[in-house]
Amino acid sequence: MKQISIVITLLVAFNLNNFAQVPGYMGKRLSIGYSNYLSPSLLNPSATKYRGDLGLNTTHCINLEFTIKKRTDFCFGIQFSKTGMSREIGFTHEGYDNNGYKYVYNSTYSPVSKMPMQLSTTNICLGFKFFSQGYIAPVGKYKKLDFILLLNKVSYERGGFRNDSPPAEYVTLGTGENDFRAFAIALTFGRQRVFFNTLLIDTGFRFGISPNIFISYIKNDVINDQYNLFFEDQLKESVNQRIFAAQLVNFHIGIGFLAF
Repeated sequence: MKQISIVITLLVAFNLNNFAQVPGYMGKRLSIGYSNYLSPSLLNPSATKYRGDLGLNTTHCINLEFTIKKRTDFCFGIQFSKTGMSREIGFTHEGYDNNGYKYVYNSTYSPVSKMPMQLSTTNICLGFKFFSQGYIAPVGKYKKLDFILLLNKVSYERGGFRNDSPPAEYVTLGTGENDFRAFAIALTFGRQRVFFNTLLIDTGFRFGISPNIFISYIKNDVINDQYNLFFEDQLKESVNQRIFAAQLVNFHIGIGFLAF
């Protein structure tokens, strides 16, 4: 009986020790990985494809994830992407005709290179992965909530703007490069698998929204007169529209490893 009591005591102690273990996979809580978000550019151009052509937008991500609870990961990521804006974007601005009279010009971005404006973004992401009941982080089905700060840079040909009204000539607008900030909130439905006790494979679909498009609409079209905006304000609104489309729906695939 004494031996049976010792065995029972050891089993109870072993189970209690298991419950007391830190969360994670085999004691490993930190994972490092690379992932990509892919979205088609059917209604908007990619960095090299025009509207109406089949293109693909890609966002490259470097991820750090740390298991903080049994079914929860804290996530930090840096993302890099490059895409195009509409090949022909109209801008309203003030100018002078051949007689020196001041009036409002309507110009369209139509550069000699025939390339769309280039929109480059560096994003900083903070988020949480919530794994479904029956799974233990970082394995299984999950929902991920992301908060994203977007640092946007749009570049273009300063002399690539053509007047839509006489005199029909090219004019120079802007500085050739502008920086804008935006933010987005995204929700990912995914699944994560572990192979060889080290390798992580992550897939899923992400749905995101950038509220800046609504903020710029209220500011420019409701409060202000949209036909009397500065060039930079109009450009920022176009950037917000492009970001909204790029964030809307993405397919996500990633690879990583359990570090420690």
